[in-house]
Amino acid sequence: KQQLLTADSSSGPRCLDAAELLETTSVTLTSFAALIPASRAAAPCRIRATQRRGIQRGQLHGLLDFLRRRCDEGEMRFPWGHAGRPLMLQHLNLYHLADWVLRPATRADCCSYVELISVEPERQMPRWFVSHAWQEAIVDFITCLDGHGAVRQLGTEAAYWVCAYANNQHEL
Repeated sequence: KQQLLTADSSSGPRCLDAAELLETTSVTLTSFAALIPASRAAAPCRIRATQRRGIQRGQLHGLLDFLRRRCDEGEMRFPWGHAGRPLMLQHLNLYHLADWVLRPATRADCCSYVELISVEPERQMPRWFVSHAWQEAIVDFITCLDGHGAVRQLGTEAAYWVCAYANNQHEL
């Protein structure tokens, strides 16, 4: 359920049917199961009000760890491509993440990323709203939130409202 077959494509990922799969030489099998906490119920944690879907810094670091584990050893680049070139972790932005992780990981449950990874809805209540550009590298974005957390003396459980993670990408 948490796996997606994709082919390298300049337009981003796409699901393959059996015939295409046999003709394709570059296929990546990605499992998103590692993103889901073991303590979560079988179904996603539904949070009806979008404005209550904050993502914790610790959850963002979990996503970053997931991404690092999928990079080539030592080179920090993904098996996925972008515009015919390898995609490097330091350049991965929300456009890439939405195409290659957020939408595929949440497709089966048709939910937001926050709902996919949450255990208790009340722990996702955002304390901060983040305005940002989708072109910004994910690594830089998380570094900025860590800096904010350090200045404000916040723990990793502090939740931020970030559109890409709070909105159901299948309903936009």
